[in-house]
Amino acid sequence: MIPRGISVNPKVSIIVPVYNVENYIRQCLDCIINQTLKEIEIILINDCSKDNSGNICDEYALNDNRIVVLHNHKNLGPGLSRNEGIEIARGEYIGFIDSDDWIDLDYYEQLYNSAKINQSCIVKAETVTIGDDGVKRLNLSLNKIIRKGLEQNKPLFLLFTHHHWSAVYHRSIFDHNIVRYPDIKDGGGEDVIFLLRATYFSKSISMATNTHYYYRKTSSTLSSLKTLPYFTSMLDSFRFLLEFINKHEMPKQHYDQAFFRRFRSVRNRYLEMRDIAEISDYRIEYAKKAIDLLKLYKYDPVELLDCFVKGFSSGSEIKRLKASTTYKTGHFLLWLPKGLYKLFQTNNKTNEKCQWSAS
Repeated sequence: MIPRGISVNPKVSIIVPVYNVENYIRQCLDCIINQTLKEIEIILINDCSKDNSGNICDEYALNDNRIVVLHNHKNLGPGLSRNEGIEIARGEYIGFIDSDDWIDLDYYEQLYNSAKINQSCIVKAETVTIGDDGVKRLNLSLNKIIRKGLEQNKPLFLLFTHHHWSAVYHRSIFDHNIVRYPDIKDGGGEDVIFLLRATYFSKSISMATNTHYYYRKTSSTLSSLKTLPYFTSMLDSFRFLLEFINKHEMPKQHYDQAFFRRFRSVRNRYLEMRDIAEISDYRIEYAKKAIDLLKLYKYDPVELLDCFVKGFSSGSEIKRLKASTTYKTGHFLLWLPKGLYKLFQTNNKTNEKCQWSAS
């Protein structure tokens, strides 16, 4: 049975997770309902908002029969809320918008037309970042990376690694049940894992260059990335990545690039904790959990740990590590085979094979 408000054959399903955004949600919804592409369905998932966001969603649904509103009974976070929308989406393509962002009025028409002309599984738009100062900054770097990488025959899952909301995805991608958002909250990388899964199963991508997604990146957003749950969720993201790349076939070179890209994020968050007094005591536990996850690496662990040490990007970084209480008390080595301890005593000679992992 098709839920009330969803048309039978929409060209694009637009999924919007909603949580405490009463100051922004109207701008977001206005740009969606006024899209030049009319054959759309709009799925709003109110994730137990404590403000007036849910009522605003219901208000819009009363005036537009393309809108359906789901009200979660418990807070799921944006990733699992998007999964709720995926399960009922009927569109040929599926897109996502964060409820405090907005898009150009021809956004979905441009993406859909590009998809049909190029027979693309994914179509990606350009993005514009809006900061506290209100200045709009056009971001072209990711699109350039994707284009250049494809010219070099690199796999898409190593290229399209963030800005998941800046694209539409053919619904056949979601026939692989694994292509969902993982159960990660607090900004720790549910979007990264979703893109890894979606792009691994995608055969083609095209770009829409004349329409934009506007991403609101404020100081309040950034401050939320300095809390303990954020750092904990980073480890969850690393685990999900390892589970996926261990299960699915790819050359070792591609495996290592996917692995170390995410591991660098884990390592960098460890370094950030030094400067956050409220959570600095968690660093030892974080390091122990990170090292335990390294055991899931499916190739030679000696090679891995050599890269791990040299991944601390300079000789001074390694010296600080060796001088720290963490190193002296062996917390980095608690769960490692004793024979690998010597790798933490290596000097900082350049390892050509691992040099890229320290960037």
